[in-house]
Parts: sequence; C-alpha cells; structure tokens
Amino acid sequence: MPRPQRIDYFTIVDVFRDLDFEPIPEDTWEAGALMRDLYTDVVDEPPALELRPKTNGPGTHCFAVYPPGWREKAEEVVRKVASHRLRQMRLI
Repeated sequence: MPRPQRIDYFTIVDVFRDLDFEPIPEDTWEAGALMRDLYTDVVDEPPALELRPKTNGPGTHCFAVYPPGWREKAEEVVRKVASHRLRQMRLI
C-alpha cells in the first residue's frame, strides 16, 4: 500500500533525469529491479511505494522510492544500466 509522499525520497526515474539520461522504460525497469533487489537485501524489506506523476503522459503511477542515503548507490546503478545502453547503440 502506498505511504504518504516523502519529498526528500527519490525514484529511479528522478536519478535518470538528474544524470541527463533519457528514462526509457527498458532502462528504468532494469535499473529499478537492480535497485529494489539491492535495497531489499540490505534493509530486509522492499522499498516504500508512492503514487507519483507518470514518466510520460498524464496520470499517476506507483513508484518505488528511496531515502536520500541511497542516492549514491542509485546513481551507480543508473550509470551502469545507461552506459550499457549507450555502448549497445554505438554498435548499431
């Protein structure tokens, strides 16, 4: 069940945008799954969920949100996923 919104918590999409990577669904899903698993392994429960505006289009969507202390790890995950996509695109 979604919890009250925490303004200082962030989503994986937030990190993609802050790092100037296009948040395409395949990448956000991959990065989100990696981040969820890392977080769950350490905290022993899944991340909180919040209704936030959809990435593209009207409406809201339930997103996993992470506390500020997890920002550095999220940036590592996003860079890994996004750089893999960029390398693949260069091969085409």
